[in-house]
Amino acid sequence: MVCIGQKYDAAKAEELCAAIKRYMVEAVKTKSEKEKVKDVTVQNLINWSIIKNVDGTLVPTNAFVLLTDNTFPFAKIQCALFKGIERVVFIDKRDFEGPLYEQIEEAYIGRFTDPKQIQKLAGLEIVKKSSGKKKGQPRISKRGRRKLRRTMYESAKALMTWNPAFQDVFLYYRNRTKNPLGGMQAKIAVACKAIRVFYVVLQTGCDFDEEKFRKDIIRPEAA
Repeated sequence: MVCIGQKYDAAKAEELCAAIKRYMVEAVKTKSEKEKVKDVTVQNLINWSIIKNVDGTLVPTNAFVLLTDNTFPFAKIQCALFKGIERVVFIDKRDFEGPLYEQIEEAYIGRFTDPKQIQKLAGLEIVKKSSGKKKGQPRISKRGRRKLRRTMYESAKALMTWNPAFQDVFLYYRNRTKNPLGGMQAKIAVACKAIRVFYVVLQTGCDFDEEKFRKDIIRPEAA
């Protein structure tokens, strides 16, 4: 259905095409399969009725708006967090906005069975850069969702500012005798630990134990 009052935006159409291709690439496993994924074009969007061609003029449908700007006020996911498995003790709520596919990614943590999957989705997965016989330093892949990666990074910064346990872990990564991390590396490491903490708390409803968190990460070093 054509979306009344909305104009076609070529730049947003190209962004949507790129996003769809990215999903298609991530859906296959092998390198050869990924290389076979073809570009998604505006013509594909027309064929899928996401965009309509009306007398030679491209116009957006409701689907196009939902997958791009999503200006519909009620087309958003709302999530509430309760302690434990009973909906009795309310902790927090969040509204997710933006394209529907991004909302689903950010909100639907239940589909993950391991926090490493969230880390990979965010592009915070640690990979080793190598070329032939040369081995580079480990780095994050940055192949995941940029918005999610940014959110986790900003969350880690806030935790390091306001939570003593996360502050201690950050300083441990920076100052440990063996393999101390640079400032950015330490922040990324804290962001990855934060993902694990969030995952466990959301899945089990348990309280965050600062002392256990410290002991699990900070190891006494030999004199």
